[in-house]
Amino acid sequence: MTKLEQKQALETILFVATKSLSPKQLAEMIGGCETGLVRELVSELNAAYEKTDRVFRIDSVADGLQMHTLPELSLIHISEPTRLGMISYAVFC
Repeated sequence: MTKLEQKQALETILFVATKSLSPKQLAEMIGGCETGLVRELVSELNAAYEKTDRVFRIDSVADGLQMHTLPELSLIHISEPTRLGMISYAVFC
């Protein structure tokens, strides 16, 4: 697996994860990857997110890593509960 593929795998895993995952867990899920590389990939992803003005980041949470929206966007709420089925729960975390 190339570094780009590892980065894409990491991003995908964190995007769909419902809880924080340790670098060791992430390395095992990606395969052929050490925890040091996971941290390096996270750093690269966060730099790319910041450079391109993305609204999400990957941060350390409870001994693990988790993707989330920027704190300044935490006040955005969906007012129609009937539409929640069409939006990922991750939007509200």
